[in-house]
Amino acid sequence: MMENRPSHFIAIPCDAVELTMVSKLKKMLADTGVEKAFKATTWRQDYPGSSHKDTETIYFKMPHLVTEYSVFHSLDSEWMGNSLARHLVEDLLKALRFSIMDYFKMDYEIGRVMLVKLKPWGHITPHKDEGTYAETYQRFHLPIITNETSFMRIESDLVNMREGCVYKIAHREEHECWNLNGADRIHLIFDMRRR
Repeated sequence: MMENRPSHFIAIPCDAVELTMVSKLKKMLADTGVEKAFKATTWRQDYPGSSHKDTETIYFKMPHLVTEYSVFHSLDSEWMGNSLARHLVEDLLKALRFSIMDYFKMDYEIGRVMLVKLKPWGHITPHKDEGTYAETYQRFHLPIITNETSFMRIESDLVNMREGCVYKIAHREEHECWNLNGADRIHLIFDMRRR
């Protein structure tokens, strides 16, 4: 199994500060009130033909108005809500942004941000991210809660994304995910573009 293939997956290790913030976010996810937040907005899994039917999502930074056009083409996004989790995610992303800038030797700005739960035994069906937004932004996954039987496939590469790394993925290539386990898999998914 290929762990770090530049064309589809790039794994960037998290530093101690980032790992501490991830631990805080993981503890926050154990709070029963967070479960309601995952069920609050369901357009991503309910969209006709969605590949994400086995997911639930908390949106932290998205277009102000979510429409088919804005999801695929709008480059605008704004922070949503004022929860403790949102502020923790903002701080975590500020730290990660610097690690990513240092790794790639260039400046980035943050686009959309969401916390995505792939249900036990869930499958995100094959798809490619399309539209102006996907062409402009690069996608990153930070595993918050995962397991050894959770996989992502991009083209012919299959990876078990592990806690402790942030992964830049080739989201415009065909990809899909499996959670072959009885527990939730939760990733912080965020997008960045070069300044």
